[in-house]
Amino acid sequence: MPSFLSLKKTLPVFFLLILSNSWAQTREFDMFLAGKKIGSIVTDKKVKGDIEVYTMTSTATSTILWKTISTYTTYHVVFKSGKLQESYFEHKENGEIEKFCKVKENAGGYSVHHSKTGKFEVQNMAEFCLLKMYYNEPSDGASLLNEGWGEYVKVKKSGANQYEFKTPDGSKYIYRFQQGKMTDAEFHTSIVTVRMKPKV
Repeated sequence: MPSFLSLKKTLPVFFLLILSNSWAQTREFDMFLAGKKIGSIVTDKKVKGDIEVYTMTSTATSTILWKTISTYTTYHVVFKSGKLQESYFEHKENGEIEKFCKVKENAGGYSVHHSKTGKFEVQNMAEFCLLKMYYNEPSDGASLLNEGWGEYVKVKKSGANQYEFKTPDGSKYIYRFQQGKMTDAEFHTSIVTVRMKPKV
């Protein structure tokens, strides 16, 4: 299978053939800060045989501490036979890349290149990741590979059909589900709380 990370700008014919005639599902959400809509999230899942491809695009504009910030965030994740093979995360602020993370399968684990923490290795193959949260309810104590950091975190059940985890920078993510489907979420950073609801 060709490297998905090298496909960032141009998808080769082989990859396009994989996705052609595939089963697909799209979910759309709006983001709110202090009750005001600031942006949107679009996630996509495509399945063809034993290959699953997840993508997410997020755009938002908000004023925080008297500074207006426009963000554009993308995720691309490839699973094969239930195991994450590779992923790419990129976050831009006002048009400039603020951080990125590349994850690539290597010897039963992953080689990771993060713009903030450098290059490192992670053991064990992942069966669950951040983007899968948009389509599948996790279990309490599940191990989740956070594509934005290239690190594993533990998912904690913190209420009825509610799960949360923290990122290395201290941010807390909370997701709620009904009948196995995510209904809404909250993202808590050190200075703001962003809420996410399905697009209507």
